[in-house]
Formats: sequence, C-alpha cells, structure tokens
Amino acid sequence: MCGLTHVLNSWFYGRPSQPKTNNTLERAYDALQQGRLEEAQRGYEQVLRSDPKNIDALLGIATIAATRGQTEQAYNLYQRALESDPNNATAQAGIINTRGQSDPGQSESRLKTALSNQPDSPALYFALGNLYAQQARWSEAQQSYFRA
Repeated sequence: MCGLTHVLNSWFYGRPSQPKTNNTLERAYDALQQGRLEEAQRGYEQVLRSDPKNIDALLGIATIAATRGQTEQAYNLYQRALESDPNNATAQAGIINTRGQSDPGQSESRLKTALSNQPDSPALYFALGNLYAQQARWSEAQQSYFRA
C-alpha cells in the first residue's frame, strides 16, 4: 500500500465516530493522527479493557495493524467490530481493503454491492478509492475519494 493510502487510512478508519466523550479514545486518535502508533495502541487497548466491544477502539487498533502490514490481525479486528455492529460501513470497508490485494475484482464487486445498500457511506467510497489507487486507476480513485 502506498504512503498516501496509509495516511488516508489512519485519518479515515481511526477517527472516533462518537462525540468527544471518552478522553482516552480522543488521545489515542490524536496519537494515531500524529503517527505515534505505540501510544495510540495503548490508548485503544485501555478503552477495550473497560469496553471490549467499543467500535472506535477496535477500528483504531485495526488501522494500526493495517498500517504495520499486519493484514490478518487487521482483518480479525474489523471482524470483531462487525460482530458488535453488523452494519458498520467502516468495518465492512476495512475487511474488503484487507482482502482487496488478493482479488481486486472481487473486492470491487463487494464494495459496489455494499454501496448499493449504503449509498451514503463515506467509508465504502473511501475503500473503493483505495482499491482504485492500488490499481493506478487514478481518476476513478479521485471520484471515489471526493464522494467519501
């Protein structure tokens, strides 16, 4: 995955979806944004100790794993997030992104199917943009990123 995709992934997938109610979660997200992955992971893990199904913490740690190239761990964390919230578009997009490198055609099809069910999902458009960028389909990637 290219450097730009890593930066965009950490911005998009790791951001908290809830209002600023959990200071530990916010600090972890800020650390992730600044590239302090160890600090971010410690914060997300702290949140998960008190709330094992916290979607934002699961997505944050999954983002860290993906950034480190630990795609299997990222996939498992996205799966855990989906167990807590089966309709979470960010987790769906993360799963497709972690599997997209092995079969881009199937991933594109799955993303488009998911988008037909959730046409206003920024996470799914973002994942589609990442998929297109990995294939150097720049104009399609740009359009997907704009829709995200």
